[in-house]
Amino acid sequence: MQNQIQALLQQAIGMMQRGQLNDAEGLLEQILASIPDESNALHILGAVEKARGHFDAAKAYYEKALSSAPNSPEIYNSLGNLAKQTSDIEGAIIYFSQAVELKSDYAAAWFNLGVTEQADGQIDAAKSSLEKAVSLTSTNPVYHNALGVIYRQLERFDDAIRCYEKALASNANYFKAHHNLGLTRFLMNDFDAALKSIQTAILMQPKQAESRYVAANIYRALGDFEKADIEYRTVLSIDPGYVDAHTSLNALYWEHGKTDMFGKSYRVGIENAPTVQKLYEHHIDSYERLGQTEGGLERLEVYLEQFPNNSELLRLKARFKATLGDEAGALLCFERAIGYAPETAKLRFDIARHLIQMARYDEALLHLAEVEKQTPFDQEMWAYKGLC
Repeated sequence: MQNQIQALLQQAIGMMQRGQLNDAEGLLEQILASIPDESNALHILGAVEKARGHFDAAKAYYEKALSSAPNSPEIYNSLGNLAKQTSDIEGAIIYFSQAVELKSDYAAAWFNLGVTEQADGQIDAAKSSLEKAVSLTSTNPVYHNALGVIYRQLERFDDAIRCYEKALASNANYFKAHHNLGLTRFLMNDFDAALKSIQTAILMQPKQAESRYVAANIYRALGDFEKADIEYRTVLSIDPGYVDAHTSLNALYWEHGKTDMFGKSYRVGIENAPTVQKLYEHHIDSYERLGQTEGGLERLEVYLEQFPNNSELLRLKARFKATLGDEAGALLCFERAIGYAPETAKLRFDIARHLIQMARYDEALLHLAEVEKQTPFDQEMWAYKGLC
């Protein structure tokens, strides 16, 4: 009987992997009709519901399976994956931790725990978990790549490179490892080697915006304006809302004195990615940098109709009004902005400077005190405190 059940379970798994979810479900229900608490069948049914996007039903099946097999690390691992997919990071960490507590050599659960800890900002814990996963499965390129990303975040670049090279030794066509190797070498200022790795990644996935962006940054670092310009614009043709590519492209234009091109990409980006508010903010900022105060203020009014609560747009409006001599109007805009973003140090610093210009020193000091909490060693902040 048990051999027959195992054969049916394997058949159901194969159906699920081929996308035959209804057939898999039917077969599993046959098993449960005979053995209602068969934990493996309940576990696989949870996976079927997860594949359908029915997350509540999936969790119910997993929990029912766990009640039949309370010491199953595999079920805890599945619950962890489900929790992570539904953005319950804290819950996912608890489930994965339980899985590795029950089975200390469970490499997949250690890996899942590590990448989830990374997503939660627990970098040191993630490092330990991923090191454990790698020690248990030394030839898995995904594990080596993930550990390399952690080392890169910790600025242990040599260790990161070794991880990526181990990943590529296991799978020479692993795109992510080529990309990360290029990015890490770029961060080490090894531009020639970085370009070689990132070009390999681009050949593998030419429409991958992140790799194109790294290539553009490498060309910019090498002083190759034309190639950097081409790559940044290629990135934006792939992803018009890629904010960092817009800012880097415009920084490139500014560095090379191309003021006639400065700021134009933001307008195009807004047309193609109208929900990305950062593009509107940077577009207005480009007016300020070019000294086009009246034009910027006119464009600002249009953007504020769409995003009336955007504190950065209100901050820029206040700066424009101050430039035009409208001190009261500027202060009103600053006050509206701080109502939406009271913790923003840059905004409070601008308000303080404006109040100092109006000789309202006591009020300025209140704002500078809030800035000091966030950036206590900012020399410019201390200089302005001295003026009060």
